Amino acid sequence: MFRQDCSSAWPSCMPKRSIIEVMRSAAAKFRIALAGDYEDLALRAAPWQSLGEDVEVVSFNQPLTTPPETIRALRDFDVVVLMRERTPMPREVLERLPRLKLIVFSGLMNASLDHVAAAERNIVVAQALGMGGGDDEGPAANSGGGGAGGPAELAV
Repeated sequence: MFRQDCSSAWPSCMPKRSIIEVMRSAAAKFRIALAGDYEDLALRAAPWQSLGEDVEVVSFNQPLTTPPETIRALRDFDVVVLMRERTPMPREVLERLPRLKLIVFSGLMNASLDHVAAAERNIVVAQALGMGGGDDEGPAANSGGGGAGGPAELAV
């Protein structure tokens, strides 16, 4: 029988796994919320099924406008994809989303997201990339929508 010597310091004795594997192992289903996807465009635009059977993607096509409503809707999700600034994510909300590990937002910025509170909770915040081919153009030039990204940006 093989036994790994774990007398050395972490992480050298820990098995190497990706962040997705670690996050998936923490829950039966890895859950992704598409918040503010009022036309279900993000749900239809990305190949979500390619993430595997243990991933559940839920589109919230009705506004989540109050903190209690947002907390109730998003408390059991690992990832939240924010469509523009339709869903406010202040500290009050972020502190009550225990599973949340990643926030992806469309557009150039998201003023409705408390970036400091997210950082304090070790929640990764990422801007979705644009649809165009040039790396130097940025999302505003690629989205065709006045600086805010289109649904193709949301292919996580």
